[in-house]
Amino acid sequence: SKALPLIETAEDRRNEFYKEDIDWLLALAWLMQEPDKAKTRLQSISTNPAHTKRLDALELLHQLE
Repeated sequence: SKALPLIETAEDRRNEFYKEDIDWLLALAWLMQEPDKAKTRLQSISTNPAHTKRLDALELLHQLE
């Protein structure tokens, strides 16, 4: 939770080089504080066939059900 503001700042800066990592880290960070936002982000990742964390997001969503 302490890293959440840093990750959100990185997302705000729209750094395309780290976009997939930021998406994944935000989803994980939000799981405890904002689970709806986390699930939405995980769904977005899981439906993007090019995302490097797609399968991880699918697995995590399945575990959350």
